[in-house]
Amino acid sequence: QPYLHKLGYRRTDHDDLSLKKTAFKINLAKPNPNNIDETDGPIYAYRNVKDCENAPVSANHFRFYRVEGHKYEYNVIPFQENDLTSWTGDYLSWWPNPQEFRACYIKVKINGPHEYMVRSRNDGGTHYRTKGQLYGIRDIRTVNDMRIPNISTACLEFKCSGMLFDQNIVDRTSVSVMPQGSCRRTGINSLFQEYLFKHPPQMTNNDSALFNMLAPVDPLGHNYGIYTVTDQNPRLAKEIAIGRCFDGTSDGFSREMKADRGIAVTFTCREKPATQETLFQRLQNSPLLTLSQVGRDMRENGQLQGRPSQIVAYPSVRRGQTRRVFTSRRRPGMLRRQAQ
Repeated sequence: QPYLHKLGYRRTDHDDLSLKKTAFKINLAKPNPNNIDETDGPIYAYRNVKDCENAPVSANHFRFYRVEGHKYEYNVIPFQENDLTSWTGDYLSWWPNPQEFRACYIKVKINGPHEYMVRSRNDGGTHYRTKGQLYGIRDIRTVNDMRIPNISTACLEFKCSGMLFDQNIVDRTSVSVMPQGSCRRTGINSLFQEYLFKHPPQMTNNDSALFNMLAPVDPLGHNYGIYTVTDQNPRLAKEIAIGRCFDGTSDGFSREMKADRGIAVTFTCREKPATQETLFQRLQNSPLLTLSQVGRDMRENGQLQGRPSQIVAYPSVRRGQTRRVFTSRRRPGMLRRQAQ
């Protein structure tokens, strides 16, 4: 379609078919009001937000389907775990040693009414050849605890730290754990936090919506919320590690998730009521009331000190130009000549 081509529509799997089909990117092309194909969505001008909110089903739109499974795995360097001959020696390989497969999991707890997808993004952390480069992505859906309401837990895989395929230098994987939803981090296992503090460098955790760490080199265990198993079969290593994570112990095994044992990180997620308006909608409906409420909230939070507004005059000339100033005062010589 011409307008879709104008937008430069690209789904996340456009260049790599192994990526998830859950998002897209477009150019922010302004609709042409003289073209009927561009006046009916899916992009609307700011002043036409009501047309977007009240658009019929037949209007142009982007559509999403809920077809996501309970887990997703992506490796930059492809590898089939049931076919060891598919292993490739590369600095970005998820499994750096084909003779020994080490599986690592972190147990994540979420306080919330639903099940949530939790993602780990795994990048090179300290090795000069892989720092900042993606190893892979793991997604897993949390499992509700049947005994405790509004609590779910996930055993999330991350890339273990250790030697890369050349067996020369250790890389501590940079791992970001992030739930998908309106979530914030509310707790970190104290022993795990102390371990990360004593084994620098440390990752910054200014964003409360996720948890960052340089993955531990040591096989810590359930007291830290980290579960590590090494085996010659990668699928068996992962199966044993998941069973221990479900059980919340370092030597047990369970198929039933125990949400109150062996937790590393805790998030709290909330669902916004369907009737609650966004800030954008409030500005559209009652701008003066909304702005006064925002100012009041900022003052209560100490962001504004209640000082009066000041108008600062900035010169309108460009840098390097001389501004000519004209005055109405006449010079004395000119007055004398006029008097004659």
